[in-house]
Amino acid sequence: MRPTYRRPYAWLVATCLLLGTQIFLRLAILMAQATQRNTDIDAPLRPDFELSEEVCNLLGSRGMSLTLTVLTALCFLTWLHRAFRNLPALDPDNTPGATKARMSPRLAVGGWFIPLYNLVHGYRVLAQTWIESQPGDIVVEGQVLRRKADLVGGWWAAYLAANISTRLFLNKTPTTFEDWRIQSYLFMIPSTFAIVAAILAIRMVAGIDHRQERQHRDLVAAAAPPPAPDRPL
Repeated sequence: MRPTYRRPYAWLVATCLLLGTQIFLRLAILMAQATQRNTDIDAPLRPDFELSEEVCNLLGSRGMSLTLTVLTALCFLTWLHRAFRNLPALDPDNTPGATKARMSPRLAVGGWFIPLYNLVHGYRVLAQTWIESQPGDIVVEGQVLRRKADLVGGWWAAYLAANISTRLFLNKTPTTFEDWRIQSYLFMIPSTFAIVAAILAIRMVAGIDHRQERQHRDLVAAAAPPPAPDRPL
């Protein structure tokens, strides 16, 4: 069966909106924690402290965090599966050096759940999707340049840094106000990486969608029959 192209636009929008929501919640928690840190531990609790404490408890709750993470992962992986399935349809001429035959769409999604392997799988599958979405060679002054996916590399580095720093700095529950104050400062490290990773992820999925749409339009235009010649009068 001839591979077909189908744009996963709805999943693209849902993924970007959920990533944007995560950025907003991270910033809200950071602002609420900053308000709490400015409170004198021996002074009576002020209304702004109580409000910021409620914000932190609400936005930082495990239930909300887990729900948002699961929804984001579901939309992202569904979008990735469709975008990866589009690759054969976007390269009907089998461009030399293409790597699409090395991985199936199922493995592209399932590889995220394989321990240890998933430390490299994310970059591998997104870099392949980015590059093969527009498989034509880049030629400058007669030289064929190696195709790159620098944006994917930056996103993957920030993603790994966010997860590793979370495990390093946020692996215990504070028992005193001073412990909480220290941990709130440490929370800024993984939050910064997570916000950067989310921003780059939005750019990455939008970039892949744009590349696939442009490649699809070029293929449709190239396959269109030439206009009929004008008949002499």
